[in-house]
Amino acid sequence: MELDINQIDVPIVSEANITSVFNSSQVSEGNPNGARFDIMRKAIKIYSGTISAVTDGLQLWCMTYPAAITDLTSTTDMSVDPSTTTHGIPREMHEIWARGVIIDYKESKEKPIPLNERELKYEFDMEKAIETLKHGNLDREVMGGIPPASDRGNDGADY
Repeated sequence: MELDINQIDVPIVSEANITSVFNSSQVSEGNPNGARFDIMRKAIKIYSGTISAVTDGLQLWCMTYPAAITDLTSTTDMSVDPSTTTHGIPREMHEIWARGVIIDYKESKEKPIPLNERELKYEFDMEKAIETLKHGNLDREVMGGIPPASDRGNDGADY
């Protein structure tokens, strides 16, 4: 479970501090001091009891740039991960990526080729495509609400 470091009442400045506050079990209602993690400035910190042996290490899932395309004659879909440590270009980005290549080609000519209406919307469509990929961790989602009815007056009913 992710830790909000601001909710800890004791200093966490050394391994001894961490192992005295946290244990290596899963956080639960009966075990609020179970293992936690914190992500800050491109680093992941683990807060747990003493870790004595690690067999396969930590598996970290994160969003990174896709692997470079090295073979333009390949028949393998670009969304297929090239290896276990790199990933392909998500399908949501295929069309927008191809459109960017077309735009670059048209603008590279001595006399640039005019862009069509769809190509002129490239920046907007690219932001929209990227936005579809951003919300992978629902644990960090912030849900908004409306004030209670008593604080809303008559909701504009008299206008």
